[in-house]
Amino acid sequence: MSFAIVIPARMESTRLPGKVLADIGGKPMVQHVWERCLASGVGDVWITTDSMELTEAMPSWADVVTDTFPIYSGSHRVAVAARTIPELYDYYIDVQADIPFVPPAAIRAFASEVSVRHPQAMSVVTRIVEDGPNVVKVLRRLDGSVITFGRKVKSDWREVGIYAYSAATLARYLEHMEQHGPTKVEKAESIEQLGFLTMGVHWDTMEWAEPMISVDTPEDLERAREAYVVA
Repeated sequence: MSFAIVIPARMESTRLPGKVLADIGGKPMVQHVWERCLASGVGDVWITTDSMELTEAMPSWADVVTDTFPIYSGSHRVAVAARTIPELYDYYIDVQADIPFVPPAAIRAFASEVSVRHPQAMSVVTRIVEDGPNVVKVLRRLDGSVITFGRKVKSDWREVGIYAYSAATLARYLEHMEQHGPTKVEKAESIEQLGFLTMGVHWDTMEWAEPMISVDTPEDLERAREAYVVA
């Protein structure tokens, strides 16, 4: 089974503009993510963005795909990139650009689970350590599959920004986006995974024991910098 890891990166973050290029230990945050994805050894690693500033900030040997038309979400950006990337893969692992310390072991374990379970879509979830208005929670069935995602959902589990999509699922999602755009619930909640659920996609999960730092606010960025110094 073949995998591509695709890191969608945009500069226009609402809560922390330009965060993907924020300096952590002398490197932009997106480079930390990229290096850890490479270290996982799971497959080819691509960055997809509409920013020339970000493209120029990456090492010259990084594989970068650019897009120049309206993109509604990270998953939409990954779906567009999957059509643009010359190679074909069975699965595309979407690793968000704001998880600077994503464990390579988590990506390897995730790819292994995908290889066994052959999901339409799947994500990594962790226990909620610290709740807040930006935490997207995951309500799951007994078998671990997703009922829904939401910031106001009552659940002990959260998504961390690592997803896997089969090539067929991404192609179907991209066709829907090109014909109809994002669904109403996806737009209302600003949670792209709800668009897939609305389309009837079956979504599985893999639990990961350790929490992961996600950078959404200036306070998160300071915590990430402090964690880097400690490490």
